[in-house]
Amino acid sequence: IAPLAPLAPLAPLATVTPREAVLRSIPLQRSASSRVMTDGGCSACHAQPLTAVAIDSARGRGWTSLSSDVERAQVPTTLNASVPQLAQFFEAGGTPDSLLYATVVMAAQQASPTRATDTFVRYLAAKQRTAGYWRGIGATRAPMQDGDFSRTAMSLRTLTYFATPARRGEYQKRVARGADWLATQTPITTEDR
Repeated sequence: IAPLAPLAPLAPLATVTPREAVLRSIPLQRSASSRVMTDGGCSACHAQPLTAVAIDSARGRGWTSLSSDVERAQVPTTLNASVPQLAQFFEAGGTPDSLLYATVVMAAQQASPTRATDTFVRYLAAKQRTAGYWRGIGATRAPMQDGDFSRTAMSLRTLTYFATPARRGEYQKRVARGADWLATQTPITTEDR
């Protein structure tokens, strides 16, 4: 067996600014998230909502004039379609993650509460673990959904923003318990951090 030839040195990488990287990635993200259902057959809990977050963040920094209207339009549809299952506290793969991404986007856009958000916060309250965190059901996928840190943080944001007035006191206690849990945990992964 002949010895391996030495590797050639790598060419230096071009320096790309954060703005350039974001502006390069948004069209790719938008294209991929718009085809998730047709190409992959999955609702991709985070595809449309996170594309909206990326566009809105870039616009907020003055980096683009793009609108996230197309991605945002899909968010309430996902949430509304889940109301019958949520009302029965049904646990399906990807819950609560798939809907947390939607409600976090809605909260960031200061959307008004709806029947669907009311139903979802009731579901979240029922599914909070005694220790204060939320656990995913059946669809824990790395790197974004591999632990309970992000899921708990998004649950706290959803409960805080969409708390129904009649249960606001209870939800505030749940938020405090979840925040206490997060504060006592040691992050392991980048996603945890």
